[in-house]
Amino acid sequence: MNNCKESGHTNTALSNQTRGSAAVTVSLTDVVTVIIIIIIIIIIIIIIMRHDIVCTHLHYSMCKALGIETTDKWYTHAQASV
Repeated sequence: MNNCKESGHTNTALSNQTRGSAAVTVSLTDVVTVIIIIIIIIIIIIIIMRHDIVCTHLHYSMCKALGIETTDKWYTHAQASV
């Protein structure tokens, strides 16, 4: 098993810890990965919200077409509890 010193690699976080100071190293790829994950989560939330809005409008339209009591605006219509 090769040691870091033998292979020529240095680990700044390890060497800083051995000197007594706590250093946090974050690579650019880690930052980019976190940003991409956050963007994906935001996109999923937007898709879910749009789906909910479409379903709410569809429910309102169906209730209105069937003669079920509705409000004047589709976005204020609330489903009756079962």
